[in-house]
Amino acid sequence: MKFMKQEQGFTMIEALLSLLCAAVFCIVLSQTALIIVKSTRVNHEAEDILAIKQLQLILAQSKSIRIIQNELHFIYHQEDFYFTQYKNALVKRKGFEVILQDIDSVRFTRSGSCYHMSYERNHQKKDGLILTGISMIKTACAMDGVETMLLFMLNL
Repeated sequence: MKFMKQEQGFTMIEALLSLLCAAVFCIVLSQTALIIVKSTRVNHEAEDILAIKQLQLILAQSKSIRIIQNELHFIYHQEDFYFTQYKNALVKRKGFEVILQDIDSVRFTRSGSCYHMSYERNHQKKDGLILTGISMIKTACAMDGVETMLLFMLNL
């Protein structure tokens, strides 16, 4: 009786099928990574808008707004608070409430009765104006030569 010799290894079809499966897996993985990166970018924009609205609400109800050593101090419901940068986040202190995250730097400035906030994330600078007072006119706080991305008014 003759015994068939068993050959070890893969046939050409098996090798091509495994390469095809690997290629499909890589395509799906790269598309998933692309979606995650895009959603992260969109989340930062949504978080920025939400943070600005939160700042607007807090500062609209605050008194005695002032800047001390690049920290925005204010009195909110008869208690002292301030916004400051802690590591890569803008936080509200007296406690620790994160307002903006994943930022490189934040800067508060005052021009007359106008308060400006600028921050940098991933080497992109974003500037905002906080206008205080009911009779304030937009142009009273115009920043010369600087494109303003975020503009919000506070009516006290």
